[in-house]
Amino acid sequence: MSRHGDAGTAIVESALVLPIFLAFVFAVLELGLVFQTAQTVSNMTRIGARTAPIAGDEADADFPIPLREAQFRLRMLRWRPRRRLVSDRA
Repeated sequence: MSRHGDAGTAIVESALVLPIFLAFVFAVLELGLVFQTAQTVSNMTRIGARTAPIAGDEADADFPIPLREAQFRLRMLRWRPRRRLVSDRA
């Protein structure tokens, strides 16, 4: 049997505990979504990095990399100024 003063105790305890419990549940759900998004971004980056060298030289690629341009860039990276020879002055 309950006393007269204990009638609303369960409601008050629920009102105090329920927001904390719900905040914990939603925090766990949100962390799960953050983890899922991080995994998706990581996987898409990996797929893009693996696909780019293969699809970059195709004609219908979004960002085609022509072979001549790649060769030119490589040549520019290796470029060094020529030394002037004595016979070049004349």
